[in-house]
Parts: sequence; structure tokens; C-alpha cells
Amino acid sequence: DIGTFGIWTFAFDQLPNAKAQELAREVEALGYGAIWIPEAVGKDPLVQSALLLSATSRVTLAPAGSQ
Repeated sequence: DIGTFGIWTFAFDQLPNAKAQELAREVEALGYGAIWIPEAVGKDPLVQSALLLSATSRVTLAPAGSQ
């Protein structure tokens, strides 16, 4: 269940790993059910997903194309 609200952002790509994990925890604490990250540009989406998932307990990570 991804919940009612999610966030789609490039912000995680622009942060050092520790800060990206901190931001993912904050997004989760705010009640968002999903984080969509870009898959066409920036950091490798599977590596980034693993990094962010390791910092959270219930958020769904979804690589998504940018249009």
C-alpha cells in the first residue's frame, strides 16, 4: 500500500548518501507512502532505491521516468 500521497523529486540525487537517507526518513515521518526517484538521469536508480530503503521502514520506492 503506497498510501494516498507520495513525493517525486530529484532532490535525493543531489545529496550525499547520509543526507539522502536522512531526507527519506523525514519524508516517511511526514506520512508519505511512496518516494518516486528519476531513473533516466542522476544516480543509478536501483542503488539509490536500496540506499533509501535501508533508511526507512515502510516507504515504497519507485524509479520513474521523467517527462
